[in-house]
Amino acid sequence: MAIKIYLYGFLTDSKYWMELGQVDIEKALNLKHNLGVAKNVILFVGDGMGMATITATRIHKGQTMGNPGEEGYLTFEKFNNVGLLKVGFISNLSSPTIIRM
Repeated sequence: MAIKIYLYGFLTDSKYWMELGQVDIEKALNLKHNLGVAKNVILFVGDGMGMATITATRIHKGQTMGNPGEEGYLTFEKFNNVGLLKVGFISNLSSPTIIRM
């Protein structure tokens, strides 16, 4: 049984989201890895970009384009290699980033 969802004028169901996820999985599995040696490395550091902030930004971007928002991606989410790092501080009074400044 498919669950139908009405979002901002778009009628979608659970099958739509499953197919969208399946396409992403197939793309990831068929990705050809670069086995060469890197000459340069570009490091993007997004301080304060937790999962909630990234999700809200993705939805906002989609909605400003006239879509529901959940189906889009931010540019860096399409990079071949992405890592997430969560840091914390024992006292919760200030973050490690502020201390280093």
